[in-house]
Amino acid sequence: MSEASAEVNKPLLSIDDAAGVFHRFYGRKPAFVKPLDGFCALNFFVRVNGRDGNHVDENMNDSQDSKIFNNFVLKIMNAEDSKEAIYFRTVHSVQKYLSQHGLKCVAPIQNILGDDLSMLNMDQFTTELTHKDDNETNQRLHGRFMVRVYPYMEGTILQNVLPADEIEIFYEAGKLLAEFHKSLESYPGDIGSLKEKPLTLSLASWSLSELLKYIDVMKDEKRKELILDVVRKFEDRVLQRKDVFRKANTYQLCGVIDFDIAEYNCLIFDVGISMMYMSLSKAAKTNPLKVSAAVLAGYQHVNPLTPTELEVLPRGFSTSARLQDLLNL
Repeated sequence: MSEASAEVNKPLLSIDDAAGVFHRFYGRKPAFVKPLDGFCALNFFVRVNGRDGNHVDENMNDSQDSKIFNNFVLKIMNAEDSKEAIYFRTVHSVQKYLSQHGLKCVAPIQNILGDDLSMLNMDQFTTELTHKDDNETNQRLHGRFMVRVYPYMEGTILQNVLPADEIEIFYEAGKLLAEFHKSLESYPGDIGSLKEKPLTLSLASWSLSELLKYIDVMKDEKRKELILDVVRKFEDRVLQRKDVFRKANTYQLCGVIDFDIAEYNCLIFDVGISMMYMSLSKAAKTNPLKVSAAVLAGYQHVNPLTPTELEVLPRGFSTSARLQDLLNL
């Protein structure tokens, strides 16, 4: 799903509406709510007075205000993703499995009915937003939207770590990714829905073919040729060998918070994408290769790549292909 279509399909909810949704499904009145960034979901930070009942107290984080407040992230999915209940139940199962096995991973909490997801019927929900008579607004004022809540994890997004900070954090990020991969090798649950989900944002041939549909929009011929060259090399030298790649299920890393586009795919894609994103962080501004190398070194320490997997990384195809995809979203 494109960023634009995800935005159109998100429900129209005010801060007060979000507080009402939380109260309806989780039985507690928020003391404070504010919007958070979100790509495919409408996200809100929710703070609840910890003295107001104890239904979900056992799921709260240990923030500095834990004796008075409990902090959450309220996630309301877009209309299309809200149809994927089986997929998200699988994602929840994976998150719980990782968390139970000592990985730094948040897992959803249960609502008042004992379920970890709810369905919001907007036609039965009173919104304070002014109704506008246009199709886009009507799509976002009606329909059914999936609701989930996670404990809020205190910390700084890795992307915002400053250049002056220790490079060690990126080594630890590589180790954490490898630990996820190793742990998921023994995941006992059914991952059929992960295999069936379209690989819309991964390094898959489908996403690259979608990218090429819009290549003519680019007017700079040199840049266009550069993108085409990366895509061709990735298809020829990486995707053609996809079957031989393994698949799986100062600062201190707090954990991983977003699994909304989890999928079953090659491990090397995760490594390449992680190296790419870390090279775009603030800490990598002066030396992106040093940051990428730290991520790879950390991964290698826990879960060494095979010679075939390593072969594609120095060429940059797996990393560059995702970067081209990202820059053209």
